Amino acid sequence: MKNLKLYFKKNIALLYTILLFIPVFGQNKESNQDQLLWKIKLNEHLKNIEEAKNSNNDNQLIEGYITIGTFYNNRNSIYSDYNKAIVFFEEGLKISNTKHVLNRARCYEGIGNSGRFLQNVIIASENYSKAEKLYFELNDNNKRATCLHRIGDLLLDQKNYELSKSYYERAITLYSKENNSSMVSSCTSNIGEVYVFQGKHQKGLTNFNKALKMNKEKDYSPKLEAFILFEVGKLYIDSIHYTKRDSIFNKALKIVEKEHLLDGIAYANTLLAKLYYKDQKYTLAKEHAKKGLAIALSYGHKIKIRMAYLISAKIDEKLKLYSSALKHHKSYKEIDSEVQQKERNIYSAEMETKYNISQKNNTILRIESEKEQAQEQRNATIFFLIVLTILVIALIVYQIKLNKSNKKLIQQKNAIQKVNYKLEKTVNYKEVLLKEVHHRVKNNLQIICSILEMQIDASGSLKLKEKLQTSIDRIFSMALVHEQLYTDDSNETIDACSYFNDIVDSIMSSQQNTKKNISIDINMDDIQLKLGTALPLGMILNELITNAFKYAFSSKKEGTIAISLQSNGQHISLLISDNGTGIDIEKSRKNSIGLQLAKDFTTQIKGTLTCHVDKGTHYKITFPI
Repeated sequence: MKNLKLYFKKNIALLYTILLFIPVFGQNKESNQDQLLWKIKLNEHLKNIEEAKNSNNDNQLIEGYITIGTFYNNRNSIYSDYNKAIVFFEEGLKISNTKHVLNRARCYEGIGNSGRFLQNVIIASENYSKAEKLYFELNDNNKRATCLHRIGDLLLDQKNYELSKSYYERAITLYSKENNSSMVSSCTSNIGEVYVFQGKHQKGLTNFNKALKMNKEKDYSPKLEAFILFEVGKLYIDSIHYTKRDSIFNKALKIVEKEHLLDGIAYANTLLAKLYYKDQKYTLAKEHAKKGLAIALSYGHKIKIRMAYLISAKIDEKLKLYSSALKHHKSYKEIDSEVQQKERNIYSAEMETKYNISQKNNTILRIESEKEQAQEQRNATIFFLIVLTILVIALIVYQIKLNKSNKKLIQQKNAIQKVNYKLEKTVNYKEVLLKEVHHRVKNNLQIICSILEMQIDASGSLKLKEKLQTSIDRIFSMALVHEQLYTDDSNETIDACSYFNDIVDSIMSSQQNTKKNISIDINMDDIQLKLGTALPLGMILNELITNAFKYAFSSKKEGTIAISLQSNGQHISLLISDNGTGIDIEKSRKNSIGLQLAKDFTTQIKGTLTCHVDKGTHYKITFPI
């Protein structure tokens, strides 16, 4: 029996090699060359383990187990096997001791990764926590931050938003110490996801844009950019920016395809399928759904498989492919039940842990309470022996007064609660009505834009088209304010950066027929604008940029418009400059409706507008906060 166990232990690598050559059915096959390279690499790693066993080299043997575990943990290979990865990492732990601190930390981290890929929160969180403690001993801030980062991901999947945000913030602190800007950017994006899940869409978008900027400045990661773009694109699915939304998803898809990221390609195609399904482009949606499902099945990501099955069923139903729709829906229900059961098991385990902690806390509180009560009883006994009669009389009188006082307090409390309930109900109702008003105003302004665009299409007059397009741009800048107010939780302010970018995108789109290469450079502080300021300021921006497009570059084929919004704590300054030929200020004051409107709106926000010409036209609007 001992010889048999020894034989099995020495030949474990051979057994895994034999299992490797068994065909895997139901998956998309990589090319024969890729399969051969994968098998060659695995055989090399298994041979290294055998050599380490024969030479009794524990360090080399642990390293070999970690290498193969990591090999099986590759999410972008159809040969990944997370359960096998756990087996090899555990083998590494078995032969390691207290001297192998780094390798033990790597093994725990590897098991944590496997648990995360298998969506097993308990395995993942326990092993990430063990790894983080060991990396703390090694003073490795980057690795500590990675473990905290991944625990934050697990908590986000469990919808524990505040706790996940705290883990991301702790990870950012450690990453920042090591100047790891790429991972700081990743955590910033994750916090953006937290805000989106909490319904704070504008804060989420601000974090996503901040993360994209940080990623481009240093240690650029294409994969990180792609996954941030996915989150931004999802925010635009129900927005009026259809063109911007499509370009974001397609840009992300190109990145993940170039980097050969299977999980990203599957995700991108599934999102595009949802997008085209919403736009009623069912044939195009089916192509993306089919591709996304095939890739998700190839590497076994159940959440993305569930997403792909569901959208495929919906698309087939619209295309009247009822047999295929039924098949996809059954597959969706099967995997949905499996995922939900796993989530229920995880939830039960969490509740059991919380219950045990609660019981221990209750026991401690009961013991402390009993001690306090015993001491109070001893003190009361001594006191009663001295002034028993006086105390009884005083207690009776006090009790009578206390009862009367309590009755009055209870009545007052009930009355106050009724008033508070009515006030809270009224406030909530008014907030809902206010959001609905913003929503309807936005929709009505969009309808007006659509009617004017129809008039443009029907008109043969170039001057009329130009005037109508100018009116559309003005109305669109007003619609953007109301859209941001009803899509975000805040009813008081809007984000200036996002608002200005949307206005600029709209103007750039309407000026595409000018056949001139004109770029716009935006530099802004993080400023929140009130409705009474945002609307006039947007109109000013629209008029002055439109004027620049019309007149500043009449004799040039290219140019630049610079926009800057800065705050000094008391006043805000808006600077709009171009490097065009300059304008005749006196003539513009008399003949330019746009400039006159800009002046009127500046007066409305109690500001001042100045203009000077020096190698272009430069406007400055200053107004109080």
